[in-house]
Amino acid sequence: MIMEEVQTIIGLGCGAASKFIHPTTGKITHLANPKDPKSYNDHFIEYTDKKLSILEELFCQKPSI
Repeated sequence: MIMEEVQTIIGLGCGAASKFIHPTTGKITHLANPKDPKSYNDHFIEYTDKKLSILEELFCQKPSI
């Protein structure tokens, strides 16, 4: 599933990369964390919030009536 790019992957920690796959359109969004530990530690909350926001947008949508 990963090689076929149909699986969302969440990267955690320095240098980790996340790949978000839209469940309907298949659109791919990438988000990478910095490799430098100080940069990562100074801003990890921002990176985590961004990932949570993307996940909510992709997978927590309310169905239209």
